[in-house]
Amino acid sequence: MSKKIKMIDNQGALSEDDLSLLRGTPTLLDMMRNRRLLVVASGYEPDWEAITDNIRGLYHIRNYHQKQIFQVWFERDEDVVTFEQNLFIQKLSV
Repeated sequence: MSKKIKMIDNQGALSEDDLSLLRGTPTLLDMMRNRRLLVVASGYEPDWEAITDNIRGLYHIRNYHQKQIFQVWFERDEDVVTFEQNLFIQKLSV
């Protein structure tokens, strides 16, 4: 199998460009209502794959302040609950 091309499963993660395509839609409004801030210790990189495990809708992770504060947006209310549960599990394992 060739190693020249690789597909990475990005699930429901949206880029900044993707968000601009959603401007003015109910989906973007839902995501703005379902935002959470995540503050991490300097030099610590969260395990985003684990934290976003089982997220079913769209989501966006925005970085602020030199990788210490992240804003995470979710399309679905249920995904906020899943995110918080995954985060709790990760905090216990660190």
